[in-house]
Amino acid sequence: MINKNEEKKAGLIPSFKSFKLSKSDRIEMTINLFIVAGTVSFIYLVLMFSYQQLLNFLTFNLGWTIKTNLKDNIIAYTLYNKSNQILIGLYLATLFITVTFRYIHERNRITLRYIRKYISAMAKGKYDLRIPNEGIGDYVTLAQDVNTLMDSINQAFKERDETEKTKDELMNNIGHDIRTPLTSILGYLRLIQDSSDLTQEELASYIKTVHSKAKSMQVLINDLFEYTSTQQTTAKVNKQAIAMQAFTEQVLADFNLQAKQAGIEMFCQVTPSDLVLEIDPEKMVRVFNNFITNTFKYGEGATYQKILVTEMTDQEYKKYTRYQKNRLDTIKTEKWVVIEFRNNGTLLNEEDLERVFERSYRADSSRTSQKPGSGLGLAIVRNMVALHQGVAYGIVEDQDLVFRVEIPILREDLH
Repeated sequence: MINKNEEKKAGLIPSFKSFKLSKSDRIEMTINLFIVAGTVSFIYLVLMFSYQQLLNFLTFNLGWTIKTNLKDNIIAYTLYNKSNQILIGLYLATLFITVTFRYIHERNRITLRYIRKYISAMAKGKYDLRIPNEGIGDYVTLAQDVNTLMDSINQAFKERDETEKTKDELMNNIGHDIRTPLTSILGYLRLIQDSSDLTQEELASYIKTVHSKAKSMQVLINDLFEYTSTQQTTAKVNKQAIAMQAFTEQVLADFNLQAKQAGIEMFCQVTPSDLVLEIDPEKMVRVFNNFITNTFKYGEGATYQKILVTEMTDQEYKKYTRYQKNRLDTIKTEKWVVIEFRNNGTLLNEEDLERVFERSYRADSSRTSQKPGSGLGLAIVRNMVALHQGVAYGIVEDQDLVFRVEIPILREDLH
């Protein structure tokens, strides 16, 4: 943060909140105003001298007298006796107007000079510096625009640094998780290569282990690529009009066998039943699969998995949603679709409900767990939902662990 001493050394305005002329500025302005006043006074004296010479010429050379006739006497008398007063009044008015405009011009010039110094200092890397927006006359809007621009630049730098930091953390976490199966693969391969007396059963067991570890690595790498691709601003969403009833039933059908083995009853409800939503089916399948799979992996004790798809008006949605952070008030829509994934398994506390969407959160805990995972699943899900301009979050409601996906029905999606 730049302090006042640094500002003074840089020749900047010595006040954070308001503009004040420095001593040198006041001296400079006073000299300029005296020059302007002197110029106006000099012009006035020249005009007065010329006027007096003209009157003398008319009086003595052309024979003007005050005794010609009454009408001429009055005109001559008025011109002669009132002219000085009129000229003095004009002089004072001209002097006041000229000096006033000059003062305004000088103050604006000095203010603009300081603003340029601020901008120059900002351009040289003093990004925390801000232009005072009080006492700068017509340049308030300019100062506010520059300050807003610098705030945006600072925010962009902050986000860039945060992205770089999280990217490094992500790479470290993924690298750690890849190293573990890779070490096992190399160890088993070396054992197969160096051991000449392995039985067919032992060889088959080692190969099976190598294959399993390789698949774990493949999942980690695929998740990493998918996460980075959904993070990019250029990521595309190939929307299609999808009948949500048939879509949801088809997704659940893929988990029927796994659900029976786990003793979990699965069912869905779509309201209205003929609801059609514009979504990217491939990305939304990943969203559904991830939330359902998490129930099997971590929903210990769960006996059911409900998927509720509901269309709501904007007014109903604002009363229903629990996502208070970063509310999508900028989204202009009349309808929303809320998708809930409910199970009655192990509940999460409020901190875990927020952190579970963080990058590599699951990966951190997986190092002390036998359950595999890259920790990127829900982070990928949140990115995919964001590509649909929606939000995803978790809550505990009625003793259910609930993950909600809220997607606006945009005007271009309406038919």
